[in-house]
Amino acid sequence: MAAYHETPDGGVSDEDADAPRQEGASLYKEVAERFPDYGAYPVADPTASLDEALMMADAIDDLADITLDMREVTWLAEHVGMDDAHWAFRLLFFHWGQHARELSIYLCGRLWG
Repeated sequence: MAAYHETPDGGVSDEDADAPRQEGASLYKEVAERFPDYGAYPVADPTASLDEALMMADAIDDLADITLDMREVTWLAEHVGMDDAHWAFRLLFFHWGQHARELSIYLCGRLWG
């Protein structure tokens, strides 16, 4: 998470280039094979009322989604430029950041629970 705060804002270039994206299901399968003991875990929405039930998250999905986003950032850095990569890294934080926060709690629980 600290990397987000240390990353410059960056600007988007005029280049019209989209990073290639691996199909999500195939990446999910690859991640599941590497981490066969990972799976569903409970999470809570901090903005929900106390009466609402827990939701379920998926560690494999977290890892796959973070990987997809970081591959896009890396591709932009290598093929377009660092400003575009910084911009995408910060823009996608709303997505990969939530996965990373929830996953870190899950991994800490597995380690120390």
